Amino acid sequence: MKRFVDTFYRYWYVALLPVIVLPLLTYQFSRTTSTGTASAGANIYVTQSSASLLDGYNAGQTPAQNLANVLAELLRTASFNLDVAADSPLLAQAHPDASVVTTLATNLQVSPVGPNLVYLSYGGATAPETLQVMQSFLNTASRRVAALTTQQSASNTAALRQRLGSIERQWTSDDNKLKSYLTRHHIPRGAVADQAFFDTSLNLLYGQVLTDQSIAGDIQKQLTLARQPATQAQSTFQVVDSPGASSTRGVNKKLLNTLIALALGLLLGGGFIVVRTALDRSLRYADDATALLGLPVLGVVPYRAPRINGRRAVGAVRPGGNPINA
Repeated sequence: MKRFVDTFYRYWYVALLPVIVLPLLTYQFSRTTSTGTASAGANIYVTQSSASLLDGYNAGQTPAQNLANVLAELLRTASFNLDVAADSPLLAQAHPDASVVTTLATNLQVSPVGPNLVYLSYGGATAPETLQVMQSFLNTASRRVAALTTQQSASNTAALRQRLGSIERQWTSDDNKLKSYLTRHHIPRGAVADQAFFDTSLNLLYGQVLTDQSIAGDIQKQLTLARQPATQAQSTFQVVDSPGASSTRGVNKKLLNTLIALALGLLLGGGFIVVRTALDRSLRYADDATALLGLPVLGVVPYRAPRINGRRAVGAVRPGGNPINA
């Protein structure tokens, strides 16, 4: 330990240099680069019936997961991000070039937090910017989702009409077969249900007609719902609470960086002392002769360094023990 103390005494200015310089440089750099951060969040509620109208609806997922998938897909679309920026002058001012696309895709997070709840969060430089971006995103997403829902509804309506036409043709054909059978066997129409218990062929024909009728009725109900896309599209999701923002000045980050730099400086300074002491094989104290050479110490001769121009010669007298010369 005496050798380490002696090395520090001789090279203290080198050991303390990183301890002083690194924290100062880090703090100054943090002051010039740290601008503080702000974040805004909002919750969106979506029902099962509304989620079923979404483009790419997956029945195996919750309504919140379906809506989150749609919003995440929109964030990967450049035209959508540019529309959000167009409604957010602060965002467009901060990112005047195409980087606004990657900024939104990176800083705006969409997370389902329940079966029917989706949480949105956005991080930016200032609270006004984050609030404006969040509100712009909600407005743009509402319009886009409504448009996608209307398109999906129109596509579903066309498919349902095609299915209805097909099942109605099948129904007409099966009903004609039933009428023909009733005519051949002189069975009144009103007695079909009773006669079907005893006639297997009649039971099959009658059952097929009832099945066709039931399927046509179900499709007709679906068409009735699909013919109301405007109202349903507007209520696809509902903002539960108004977007709120919070900001931090980044003081904690500057302090943390400075403390890390201080620890690194101490590590470098301490490492220099350890390495310098390990490389120094000179005999400074009486017990060094025994430790390094394995020789017994016969005596210690006190020594006082000569003075040059009134100053003691460098390295002549060292603290922590009696210097030796032999």
